[in-house]
Amino acid sequence: MTTLTSSQHAVVLAKAYNNQEAGTDFVISFTDGTIKLHVHKFILCLASDYFKTCINSGMMETYTNELQLEDDPTLVSNLVKSVYTGELYVPFVSDIVPMIHLCSKYMLYEQRGILLTHLEQNVNQCNVFDCLSLEGVENNNIKIKAHNYLRYNALEVLNGESILELEYESLTQALSSLVTDFSYIVCAFKTIERWVKKYDNRQEHLVDLLSFVNAQAENIQSSTLNHSPIYRMKGIHPGKRYY
Repeated sequence: MTTLTSSQHAVVLAKAYNNQEAGTDFVISFTDGTIKLHVHKFILCLASDYFKTCINSGMMETYTNELQLEDDPTLVSNLVKSVYTGELYVPFVSDIVPMIHLCSKYMLYEQRGILLTHLEQNVNQCNVFDCLSLEGVENNNIKIKAHNYLRYNALEVLNGESILELEYESLTQALSSLVTDFSYIVCAFKTIERWVKKYDNRQEHLVDLLSFVNAQAENIQSSTLNHSPIYRMKGIHPGKRYY
């Protein structure tokens, strides 16, 4: 007995997605009102237990045939399209981790696995801090690669833009990982200066950050500092406004 295969089913599903509204029986909309995705209940239920519950459990969506989401419409639509086509489009490298979080939220486990595999091979400055935020034992390899990336690319990360978007607590953790050599101290101070200037409400953290890096410096190579605070040596003073 021989089983013959055909890729025609994938073509049909792709056409079903691209031909919005034709034969669809469910709508995914977004709170910002930008787009509406006209989809098929049957296909959604096969792809995700989250959507299956929304559609079949007697919740409001069961009767309205519409699910409204607050997430990024572009990322969600790419994930939903992949359910039909089997092809997952990621607009930017920095979108990988947010899409992984969406996959976890909506129980799209096949797509999540694909993204995790791709991410493990593409840790870089744009997503390294997002990689460290991933939870779960299954993500340990990615976290190890992220820590190694920070270790071998400390100056690049300190001089980059992604570090400027971190919250205060995350920034101190990042500086703790990055400032492991005395040669990085001056760069760390410049990063703090750029971080404070980035948004108006950050001036209150300046003294603590300078003190934190100063402590790092003293721990790394106290004998070289000649017992002088490093920020005075470099002309940087707590409380001074840099803008």
